[in-house]
Amino acid sequence: MAPPSRCNTEQKEFLLKHVSSFLEGQKKGRLNKFWVIVDARWFQRWEVVEDATIVDVEERQKAYGKKVASWKKYIRH
Repeated sequence: MAPPSRCNTEQKEFLLKHVSSFLEGQKKGRLNKFWVIVDARWFQRWEVVEDATIVDVEERQKAYGKKVASWKKYIRH
């Protein structure tokens, strides 16, 4: 059984819409351009917001970076 999805229906549709581009890039062994485009569109649409409850600026930026990296990892696997 697959683990529960972190994506909502709209996000799943977004990812499914890009499957053919992914497969094309995979065939060519060139996914770097694909990920630049998908990442930009994803984060424009579903912005990751900094946790304003974290007072320390460095800690807040670290937490934000971890959230972004977590989403990138999730949508890439």
